[in-house]
Amino acid sequence: MLLHELDWWRKRIPIFIFAACAIPWVLVKAKNGEEFKWYYDTLVTVIAAPLGFFYVGLNVRGALWDEEMEMHVRTQIRRAILELVPKDLAVTEAEKHRLLEREIYKKLAGVFWETVDEDPKLQAQKQHFYSNGIVYSTSFDVFVICGLSAVFVYSDIAMATRLIEFVYVAAILLVISFLSIFWVMPKCRARHLELSDEQLELIRRVHSASVAEKFRTIVLEWRNRE
Repeated sequence: MLLHELDWWRKRIPIFIFAACAIPWVLVKAKNGEEFKWYYDTLVTVIAAPLGFFYVGLNVRGALWDEEMEMHVRTQIRRAILELVPKDLAVTEAEKHRLLEREIYKKLAGVFWETVDEDPKLQAQKQHFYSNGIVYSTSFDVFVICGLSAVFVYSDIAMATRLIEFVYVAAILLVISFLSIFWVMPKCRARHLELSDEQLELIRRVHSASVAEKFRTIVLEWRNRE
């Protein structure tokens, strides 16, 4: 699957999750197949699709997902990038911190991703990395959307209608939410880090010399400007 197709799916998956969360309400409300179709089509068009687009567009999960990436994946990549800086430059710990905080890091990261894009093997690994990333981020979306639907939608509906069915739905969605965050997501995270390690190892083995030379030029230019 091409990267732009993966990105297309990543943006639309929340719509499907919102729609799936709406199915129990439709099942209780509809009296026959025709009504089910009418309710479901209406919910998807009027509620699920707008909520999904707002969820993605307003970056509702942004801060939490960014924290997840910062704690695990980005830390691994930053460490690997700094390890590829030539040893003879004797970059100090203080300089490493400044390199990561400044605009210069974007140049180092740019060289890293250019190397990935120029190598067919790394490109193939990148496809797997992105594919797993969709499952990874989807598990996070399931946690957020199912959890919010259980707590703020079905719990309220249960109290308003006094129907025990909606209590069961809220409980099931909470179980799905917890399974996603405590079981599916850790497995996806481990796989993501494993794929990242494979990319980094291939770069060290095949492209370390060329990357190190480009890094040398960038770091020396930065030092001269300081």
